[in-house]
Amino acid sequence: MEDGAPRKDRTPCRATTSIQIVYQRPDARALKSYAGSAPVTRASGKSISISYRRIKNDRLAAVGWVRAAVMVMNPGPAQQHYRQRRQHGDRHAPAVRHLVNKMLGQLYHCLQTHQVYDPVKASDTPPPNLKHRPRLDS
Repeated sequence: MEDGAPRKDRTPCRATTSIQIVYQRPDARALKSYAGSAPVTRASGKSISISYRRIKNDRLAAVGWVRAAVMVMNPGPAQQHYRQRRQHGDRHAPAVRHLVNKMLGQLYHCLQTHQVYDPVKASDTPPPNLKHRPRLDS
């Protein structure tokens, strides 16, 4: 690739590499660990410590957090899941991390079974009733 090549030409290569990395993982748990969203639990005697991973794929982790932030802001199953985690007692970061874990598991399943992602089908909750949502264009 030449030095003067635009950056948009490199994007498909990066996306293809990311997809190949997903296929190389033996299961969804390994993918979550690779993305850095799976918590690390250390137990020694009577004490238990739960922390986050510092060694991870930064690009995959960033995409997960940005995607989760967008999904939390828009009404739908992901926002309902986030709100349930917050009501359960999780702070913002653990609730988003839980949502990222769920999304990565769904992504892994869709890629392994060659299915198209459907957020309503993937969620445990029914779709929100959007009939009474105020219109933004009026």
